[in-house]
Amino acid sequence: FIKSITIHDLMTNGSPIPAGGTNPIRVPVTLRKSSGLSFVRRASRFTLRATRNAFATVGIVTVAAGYAYTRDAEIEKEDGSSVVINGSGSELMDGIRYRLELPLHNIKIVERNDQGLQSTIQSFVTSGSDKPLTIELRKLIDTIVAAAHDPKITSLHATFGDNLHLGPAQIEELRDAIILFNQVNPGQSSPNANNNPDHQTIKLDKPKSSSCYTHSFGNQKVYWTASAFERVKMLQHSGVVMLTGISSTHIFAKDLLDRHKVGAEGIFREKYKKAYSIFTDRTFTPEHLDNISSILASIHDSIFSSIAKSRSLPSPTESSFGRKFWYNVLNSGPIFDDEAEQTGLVDGTALGGEDETVKECERLTLERYSRILRNREKGHFFNQVKRQYQKLKENSFTDLDFSVR
Repeated sequence: FIKSITIHDLMTNGSPIPAGGTNPIRVPVTLRKSSGLSFVRRASRFTLRATRNAFATVGIVTVAAGYAYTRDAEIEKEDGSSVVINGSGSELMDGIRYRLELPLHNIKIVERNDQGLQSTIQSFVTSGSDKPLTIELRKLIDTIVAAAHDPKITSLHATFGDNLHLGPAQIEELRDAIILFNQVNPGQSSPNANNNPDHQTIKLDKPKSSSCYTHSFGNQKVYWTASAFERVKMLQHSGVVMLTGISSTHIFAKDLLDRHKVGAEGIFREKYKKAYSIFTDRTFTPEHLDNISSILASIHDSIFSSIAKSRSLPSPTESSFGRKFWYNVLNSGPIFDDEAEQTGLVDGTALGGEDETVKECERLTLERYSRILRNREKGHFFNQVKRQYQKLKENSFTDLDFSVR
């Protein structure tokens, strides 16, 4: 090992070099063998630099891909003209008819979409086409209503399963949006035209249409919702329509409480207030039965009257023939495809899949159209700000009233 080294410096404590030559300075040096710790440090620094470079590369690629995805692209049509479309789908192309697709067989409709930790983990675990789309009911309805007043969307296409978990009031709201889509005619103005200058009169060659498909209507809620579409078809001959009416189940625990010598005390008013009947009664009282029967009859008439109106069938509330018709329908289930078509519940069986009229339109997914609507809302907001700013520029600020009220 080297014990020391000699350094020949040109200056020594700031004095000139002696006449004899250079002034040697002996400096002791201690050399140690490299330990494993320094190797770990070097490895960790190398790993850190490699990771940092990798993240930087991913960031650059992501930004470049985002730019390529969102930049405008010019597409040439058959007639020689060209249209500019945004790559992210921020707007639809002119001259093309679109059909909005509602995959209700793979949609989870909720009142409020709270994305918690469990939902986040589930979104990572579930992937591919089997991953259900979670959407709020209000947003779904607003999307359908917006499509009804969008002149570029000419048809509504839905596919159903047996997983439509909605209450009667929610189904009525969804049906009203679908019926609104069906009732839009050429030349009809948007209901928001007075409030939103960006909304103009709808220009259509023919009325909009809607259609839905399913393998089988094994759920009465599903058929109730699907009956709002203009065309209702099944995709197989073995499909059935299950219409069973509605029912209510009540439990009376009076005997159970008496067996265990437990008494129940409650305060209620009048005979029709039966909230405590589960603890105080052993069966229905006449008032309780009358109360439940009237509620069920009201819901029953609402369901099948709306189905009859959409499918041009006799109403159960307007004539004795209508009541008898629906009595026979509810007591003859399950109804297979041929009988359902003869009765008027469905429009036939589409063994080849979608109709040709549906295939003529360009496919527009619900996710893409939701992004388009968000971008339009942002643009409408900025347009409002711009118009307000123009008004401020045209009018003098002295004319404005800034007094505090």
